[in-house]
Amino acid sequence: MNRLRHLPVTALLILSGILASSLAYGGAWTQKRGNSQLILTGLYYGADQMWDASGRERDQTKYSKYELNPYYEYGLRDWVTLGANLSFPFAAQGEQSNAGIGDSEFFARFRLLARNGFVFSLQPLVKLPSPWSLRDAPVLSGDDYDVEMGASAGYGFTLFKLNHFVNLDAGYRYRFGTPQDQIKLAATAGFSVTPKWMILPQLFIAKSAKMPASSAFTQSSGDDYDLTKLQLSAVYRLNSRLSLQAGAFAHIDGKNTGGGNGAMISIWRNF
Repeated sequence: MNRLRHLPVTALLILSGILASSLAYGGAWTQKRGNSQLILTGLYYGADQMWDASGRERDQTKYSKYELNPYYEYGLRDWVTLGANLSFPFAAQGEQSNAGIGDSEFFARFRLLARNGFVFSLQPLVKLPSPWSLRDAPVLSGDDYDVEMGASAGYGFTLFKLNHFVNLDAGYRYRFGTPQDQIKLAATAGFSVTPKWMILPQLFIAKSAKMPASSAFTQSSGDDYDLTKLQLSAVYRLNSRLSLQAGAFAHIDGKNTGGGNGAMISIWRNF
């Protein structure tokens, strides 16, 4: 019997739209035709340290960011899902603050294989820069457009009469303008502890294809940077259409980026 068909609604929601901080990493699963989901995430991130372009840790003026992330997916076909990931940040550092629209990402996910619990998909993506607030400090977005091709592999399985999954994402992002290209990697595991509760440990890695010897540091996605991030969260399924997620994340290593941590909370609505 195909184990994929028996994954709970919560697992399918998580797999089809992993959201951490302002970066979204879609899992390999797709929405059924005509189905959709909305994930609304609020998060806080703070950092009083940063890594320079050589990876040395340094002190910095306290940087804080509050962000609202709406994420939406729609099943165009059983094997094709369309989606958008938007961000509305407020950032402050010292006496400066800035608010507006951050990066906006739009993607299509194509499921190529679904067999015996295994799923494999490809996901092309385009990132649009903020239409305003680019020059004010702290900077909210990069100036340039990005395009990315990603691949995802997932596996759903049953253990101790509960449903679980693992998912791996890999992507190459071409960045127009002066920023260097990026390699994106993500790993997520979902462990059900009860039929309604699921624990999600996650690892996210963003690596610049070539780190310039001298790099601008603005705390924005437009920088050249390396970043390794860990996140741990829990999801509670209220019913077949509504779930809640809460967790914390930490930047554990990087170059030319902030070394902070934060917390997030999400509401998941399935239509």
